[in-house]
Amino acid sequence: MIVPFIAKEKIEEEASHLRTEAYKGLNLTSDGPVDIESIIECYLGLSISIASLAPGVLGALYLAEKRVEINEDILPDNDKRCTGVFNFTLGHEGGHYVLHAPLLAANAQNVICRKNEDYLDREWQANFFASSLLMPREPFIKAFYELYPETFYRDAERLLIKCAVDKKYCYKIKLKRKELSTDTILDEVFEGLAKQFAVSPRAAVIRLKHLGLLTFREDNQRIAC
Repeated sequence: MIVPFIAKEKIEEEASHLRTEAYKGLNLTSDGPVDIESIIECYLGLSISIASLAPGVLGALYLAEKRVEINEDILPDNDKRCTGVFNFTLGHEGGHYVLHAPLLAANAQNVICRKNEDYLDREWQANFFASSLLMPREPFIKAFYELYPETFYRDAERLLIKCAVDKKYCYKIKLKRKELSTDTILDEVFEGLAKQFAVSPRAAVIRLKHLGLLTFREDNQRIAC
């Protein structure tokens, strides 16, 4: 399914509108992470089911049934470390519903979301929607400056050099038995920010880049895309 171009600003506007209206309609408080399950189930009226899905498939949207299906492998009840991915997948499927429902209905299509299809316009749009929904611009920026006030946190190159010198983050990564790389170092550094918004560190790093809070040199642009 080919989807029309939607500007980032428009996607963020749609996500902000959904969050505001859902919180108002459901009488939710704005303290803590975005209550994505309530937004999906109680405001959008989509049921959430858990299933054993094919490798590489995190979730799916079945429009006619008004149902979101999530891979049991990312269920936080089984592994708390999956909370961020679980929440983002819910936000992603919600993005398909808000942004693409008319097209899906017209073509009688469901959406199966695979990790290796992030390059597709519909998947990128749903990802950006989820990011904007779960990490609201103003609160996210405020939290970033509060948690990481030093200027070197805004320059990926300087930050990586500092991490290589003091070894603290590199040691933590090795303890987690992860491969040492630019991505894993940045994920470790911004884990605290990610926890505050109940998303994965990778999602937080990508949001930082999109908002211009973390800058990359030209040869490092691929890191957070």
